[in-house]
Amino acid sequence: MKILSCGAGMQSTSLALISCEQTKGIVRYPQVPRYDAVIYCDLGIEPPWVIQQVRFIQQACESCDISFVILKSNLYRDYMDNFGRRRVAGMPFWTIDPDGKKGRIGRRACTIDYKILMIQKYVRYQLLGYRPHQRSRPVDIGAHELHIGFSNEESHRSFPSHHPFFVNRFPLVEMGWERKDTYQYNR
Repeated sequence: MKILSCGAGMQSTSLALISCEQTKGIVRYPQVPRYDAVIYCDLGIEPPWVIQQVRFIQQACESCDISFVILKSNLYRDYMDNFGRRRVAGMPFWTIDPDGKKGRIGRRACTIDYKILMIQKYVRYQLLGYRPHQRSRPVDIGAHELHIGFSNEESHRSFPSHHPFFVNRFPLVEMGWERKDTYQYNR
């Protein structure tokens, strides 16, 4: 299976739309396949414009018979309930100093805990039909691709999969696309 982890930003929107082109026989970017599923993890605190973007991507995918799945995540609730008591996923916080300069503090580790791992579990149990604690079938080891929409300037965030079923792929990095390229494509 080829799965897209969709964050509803410019990068994953481009990948989803390119995949939709593939279903119509338009193959301009062979690094991007026709996805078996595009999966969005709703963190529960998204602004209205992100929800609007998710609906747009969902409609595009469904019009091309690409499965679009929304998984409910509880990042915000977990963070608020557990901060100072037990481990919480690292999230970036965007700041503005007194001079109006924007900045970021904190590591971005929530992608793994609240997106990638959730998608891997969904694929294992819902799409492949495994039961909890069931042994992996040899046919599934390394057989599935999880595509992540990091652009070329984010290539330092690329990482191999630790899940035995998946190979992580970064099509935008392979294509040499930067954020500006995804913006241009989406326009």
